[in-house]
Amino acid sequence: MEPVVDSTQPSRQDVDTTTIQRETDIQFLKRLSDRYGYDCYVDLNSQSGKAEGHFHKPKLDAPPQGVLTVNMGSETNVNSFKSRYEMLRPITAQVTGLDIETQENQPASAESASYVSLGKESLAAKDRPRKVLLSHSGLVQTGELNTYAQAMVDESSWAIIAEGELNTVAYGGVLKAKSPILVRGAGNLFSGLYYIEKVLHIISGNGYVQRFSLKRNAIGLTKKENFAEDKSIES
Repeated sequence: MEPVVDSTQPSRQDVDTTTIQRETDIQFLKRLSDRYGYDCYVDLNSQSGKAEGHFHKPKLDAPPQGVLTVNMGSETNVNSFKSRYEMLRPITAQVTGLDIETQENQPASAESASYVSLGKESLAAKDRPRKVLLSHSGLVQTGELNTYAQAMVDESSWAIIAEGELNTVAYGGVLKAKSPILVRGAGNLFSGLYYIEKVLHIISGNGYVQRFSLKRNAIGLTKKENFAEDKSIES
């Protein structure tokens, strides 16, 4: 398996620390990915044919793989599409650790998301933001606590959730998780760029459909979206 990873901090030495793993390998990696705000998954490289192990920040700057079209007559390529705004999700975070060697407090906090905004207006509350006090992290240094707090705030920013079913024939392609996609026809607030969280492929005697789950950390259109570039619409 080829590794596709982003490095993490801090770097520890075996003589200084001991890593204790109480779960399976993938559970351990998933827990670490949550701590850093990373994606963790296995994929197949379409060019080399080799399996890749991914452990990195979401690639939000990648080109959209297509356009999902909702309520637009003959150009509609989804069988269903539902979106919701989980207004209590966006948070700020604060945490304090204790350095065992120096016996000094190690404060850390995160006030805003670090991810690229996928829409016009961020979902983080500006006037009365919700603050979460983190605990039981197992971390002690301010640097790693800052990373942990930032990851929690970044994850909370995914407050727009969309789920639906793709008409595979009308779309003319196959959705791939962990990449951006455009949505049009869902109104000014919910149209725009999304990140594909997961895709479920269903093949039966009735045909082939794909059920998808999307997420977004902002609302509104940036006016930079280019819906016309999608080749699946032309097909």
